[in-house]
Amino acid sequence: MTDPRPKLTYFDYPGLAESIRITLRLGKIDFEDNRVSQSEMEQLRLDGSLPTGQLPILEIGEIRLSQSEAILRWVGNKTGHYPKDELLAVRCDMILGAVVDIRKYFAPQWYGHALGRSPVTSQLLVALNSDQKTEISNKLNSEVLPELFTRLENLLGDEPYFCGSELMICDIEVYCVITGLLDGTSCKGVSPSVLDHCSKLLDFADRVREMVLICKM
Repeated sequence: MTDPRPKLTYFDYPGLAESIRITLRLGKIDFEDNRVSQSEMEQLRLDGSLPTGQLPILEIGEIRLSQSEAILRWVGNKTGHYPKDELLAVRCDMILGAVVDIRKYFAPQWYGHALGRSPVTSQLLVALNSDQKTEISNKLNSEVLPELFTRLENLLGDEPYFCGSELMICDIEVYCVITGLLDGTSCKGVSPSVLDHCSKLLDFADRVREMVLICKM
């Protein structure tokens, strides 16, 4: 008996689902790439179709999974892109956690509000004024992100990937954040220059990009 075809639902941009999409393609898993609008997402929330009230979700038959990292780990296990070795698995999780920390700093820039969206009404909470937005952007570019990416580069060291010689989901997740900053899709107000001092990370992103392009051919 074959597994049901997975259905991934997210917005029509890379965001939190791109690493999942890439891993599915790398693993040659056929899936439905269901892209929805904000209003369609709100309807799904009202219908009770979102287990944690947010996207992405992955449906496998009658099972509905939420939380992007949990979905990514499931997909990584299915495709062989999550380490079998326990210590390497912890290392992979450590890198994923570091990416979560980076994305937390993006949130005020994404929403223009200090607390993002209300889990009750989905309305944006605590609006930031233009001076606050400028100050946040300046701090991200000059202090916060250069340091966080330096730490990631130190963790990479001289290895081709974060867990050694094989591409894992943590590599794909880091790649998505880096390329999103370079092309301006990750976070408005953040300059690609936060990566100027991270030549190893940029070389790493080029290695991952080659594999991503192959899976799209």
